[in-house]
Amino acid sequence: MELFSARLKFLSQNSGLQTYQVADKLRISTESYKDLENGQREPNIDMLAKLPSIFEESVDFLIGVTDYDKRGTSYKRQYMRSVVGYIVSEERIKELNNLSTESPPASVLSTIEAIRKEYVSDMLRFRVQQRELKDTLYNYLGKIPFVSSKIFRYIEREIADKKFEISSDLSSFYPPLLSLDWRLTEVTMEYRPHPEE
Repeated sequence: MELFSARLKFLSQNSGLQTYQVADKLRISTESYKDLENGQREPNIDMLAKLPSIFEESVDFLIGVTDYDKRGTSYKRQYMRSVVGYIVSEERIKELNNLSTESPPASVLSTIEAIRKEYVSDMLRFRVQQRELKDTLYNYLGKIPFVSSKIFRYIEREIADKKFEISSDLSSFYPPLLSLDWRLTEVTMEYRPHPEE
């Protein structure tokens, strides 16, 4: 009950709605709504059914099944995208470095180097973005009432799993810049002989 009340108050404060407006939408008095926020009253089924449409949040968030509200989910998605972009760039650079050691022709080597520089630039950009987004996500989650401290370990574990998954099968992920990947494919095809040759 304490978790529900704290998260209801959190959503109410972040929604821009006044207490009387939320109470009106729930069809209860302002005092009854304040009792809900203060944990002195339990919501009935009708109230629980109305809250998601009022705050555009799930009941799961309100009752603690998940620690992510929509905003937290959006921050996490952005953070994970930057992590994936960084990892893909890093893996592509490794691929390009391996190609460079195979003594390709000078024209191919210069193309490889140009692509590698662009991936390095992307990797650095994603790294800065990743730090900023991680700070934003962690700071925001820290403001949500009753967020388990385990959530931060889960995020780090998810990143480690994603890194392993990408490293294991890079071709199944979209690279940060498709045009660069296309050029890389052309370079690889130009340099490596086809099986039938």
